[in-house]
Amino acid sequence: MDPHDRDTRQTMDALHEAIARDGLTAQVPFFAELSSNQGFEVTRDQLRAVLDDIEATFPDVAMDLIDLAVDGEVAIGRYAMTGTHLGTQRLPFVHGGVLYALAPTGRRFRVEHAHVFRVRGGQIVAHDAVQDNLELGRRLGALPAAPESSAARGSTV
Repeated sequence: MDPHDRDTRQTMDALHEAIARDGLTAQVPFFAELSSNQGFEVTRDQLRAVLDDIEATFPDVAMDLIDLAVDGEVAIGRYAMTGTHLGTQRLPFVHGGVLYALAPTGRRFRVEHAHVFRVRGGQIVAHDAVQDNLELGRRLGALPAAPESSAARGSTV
């Protein structure tokens, strides 16, 4: 195994164990003091504020690893995020703003995410994610249900 693969794998394994044990904010120490998050340079404190907001919005939030691929410094993971909407999102840019200021609905949800991490020296220096925030909004009642596709109706048009 390539030494970079081993370092990245160990970092990601420890990150997943911390999240499972202590929640989303437990991942903050795994990030470099300054890192790139979704293309923006952020500090650990800024990252913690986002994760605190997510945990306040969904107090029982969980991110379960489905798949993880590691190649050198890069780890790509597919995750299932689950939780119950019991709080009000305070940061307008989290989840693409779809849930900003939405009163708690009490609804449970499950959505999948893909996350790409770059690990150097045992710390995450870059993170990007693809999240289906529209589906999250639909499941929580913030957005109307998606129209049924013609394929789902059995149409051959």
